[in-house]
Amino acid sequence: MKGAFLVSEQLELGALVLAALRDAGAEVTADGVGQLRDEQGRLFTVFARLDPNEGWDWRDGPVTHVGEGPKPDMQVSSACWIECRWEELFVANVRALALALADKSWALDGDGVLWPAEDVDAARVRL
Repeated sequence: MKGAFLVSEQLELGALVLAALRDAGAEVTADGVGQLRDEQGRLFTVFARLDPNEGWDWRDGPVTHVGEGPKPDMQVSSACWIECRWEELFVANVRALALALADKSWALDGDGVLWPAEDVDAARVRL
């Protein structure tokens, strides 16, 4: 499955993302999974509760920062895993989540590129 991480220095990121997804009409489960289905039946699935012992897969890798401003301190950040097969759907929903969050957020793609969540390029992001 194609996917990327949503990263923020907000410790309560998972709960905030699930609330935003619920407000957008997503199905949200008790175990922290939110799933939006668009009018074409395509899915955008967020796993909001990641095992903190597995943070190495998004915290420790080499990261190339794209865009304006500083990148987050990955050692104190939180993350959600997002699965989506369509780059344009991923970008639209990540932008919507970024607008719903009070603090800055980033998308970390499969090539280790850290994008400001509101400025992910659908043609260049690697899910």
